[in-house]
Amino acid sequence: MVIGLLAIATSGCGQVVRRPDPTPTATAAIEAVHLATPVQRPTATAVALPTLVIPLATPLPTATPIIYTVRAGDTLIGIAHRYDVSVEALQAANGNIAPELLQIGQKLIIPQPTPAGPAGPDRLILPTPTPLPLALAGLSFRETAVGSLWFLGEVRNPTADFVDHVAVLVSLTDAAGKQIDGGLVYSALDLIPPGGRSPFGLLFPARPPGLAGFQATLASAERVAALGDRATDLAVVEQNGGPAGSLYRVTGRVQNQGQVAVEEVRVVVTLYDAQGALTGFRAETLNVRLEPGATVPFDVRATLGGTGTVAYSVAVQGRRAGG
Repeated sequence: MVIGLLAIATSGCGQVVRRPDPTPTATAAIEAVHLATPVQRPTATAVALPTLVIPLATPLPTATPIIYTVRAGDTLIGIAHRYDVSVEALQAANGNIAPELLQIGQKLIIPQPTPAGPAGPDRLILPTPTPLPLALAGLSFRETAVGSLWFLGEVRNPTADFVDHVAVLVSLTDAAGKQIDGGLVYSALDLIPPGGRSPFGLLFPARPPGLAGFQATLASAERVAALGDRATDLAVVEQNGGPAGSLYRVTGRVQNQGQVAVEEVRVVVTLYDAQGALTGFRAETLNVRLEPGATVPFDVRATLGGTGTVAYSVAVQGRRAGG
């Protein structure tokens, strides 16, 4: 699974973190949806939480704020000063996070700056981000056989542009609307093509006590000005999918329909129920070199997150060889 989690760890007021954080990569994707045979042997059940699936507007008119990854030596005061926002605004945008809970690798949403005076070398004036009309769809909770809880969904791109750096902020709430847990998660495909979609999933070790609802918000998304070495000429051919014991199996072939060899071919399979809600997904990378016109087989087996899987989608992404 390609999963994003917000880790919470205590480091003490005024203390700083000491370890470096990883840098994500970006690749291209092409996707298709197909009907499938209903599943007969599920291994997990959907959580009965009637207030959880809250419809979201389509398209979702959300601005794309800056997402900052906490680095060694960072403090809330330092981050706030760097982006010319108040510490209070930074905390409010991130679930009222306490300074002593800041941890390396943690993703923070940077709110819009509110400068009180003219710009200078010590005051960064950021441009207002352009809203992208992306949509969140297929939202669902799935409880596993071991008691952990998946929050699943997908990001859909109805625009004519390629989009990357797509992240979703999830907040779990109690009956009073107070946040009791949450996290930031990136979509499984780093690059979502025009008209494409990409799943995401956030795993919680256990169902939080008092869980009654959620908020899911598009936290980050950027239009792609140049594709670079990301290949966009991959296609899925000869595919077939259906239940295979306790799993869901999708097979087929990926074809390079471009003029340049492609490497790091990644296949993402997403599962849906009759209402379009996600029941699971899985991503696998084929470490092959795919020449122009050539095909390579794939065999992806996804763990089911509940009963009623009736459809699946397949997306592929890759990089131009030598890029």
